[in-house]
Amino acid sequence: MTEGTAGTALSAGDLIRRAREEDVPKIVRIEKSCFSDAWSEQSVKGTLSSPSGYLLIAETGPDAAGKEEGTLLLGYLAAQIVGDEGELLRIAAAPDRRRRGTGQRLLAQMIKDHPSVRIWRLDVRTRNAAAIALYEKNGFRIVTENPDVYRDPKDNGYLMIRGQAE
Repeated sequence: MTEGTAGTALSAGDLIRRAREEDVPKIVRIEKSCFSDAWSEQSVKGTLSSPSGYLLIAETGPDAAGKEEGTLLLGYLAAQIVGDEGELLRIAAAPDRRRRGTGQRLLAQMIKDHPSVRIWRLDVRTRNAAAIALYEKNGFRIVTENPDVYRDPKDNGYLMIRGQAE
């Protein structure tokens, strides 16, 4: 079950909202600029249409005339929620928008939107110190290190958990 997000302000008209079909090409562009194993348009659409899928975007607000044509995608988050468990699948900010709090706001909104999720999981590259710090700031902890999880470049991965398993 996914609960709705009406729209959370970032700054001066920027907001976070649930992704729509028309956002998919912009999400794929950020995917390709951020990940060596970028999701295809079909993969993003699959998450968007899945009953367990949860896809948020952060974007600039409508222009002064209220038109959305000029909005820019700042970042996105993809997760899967099944019962009282959730998995963060992807989170990324546009390369020119990194280190400005977009990821923090997306992650906080995901957690806020799903108060019934008792445990969140994610995988992260062991060398991705910025992401690890973001996750730890939001209550995730490293549970285990898994060797050779990532390719291009080759890296180990941490399994991180937020919450408690019963």
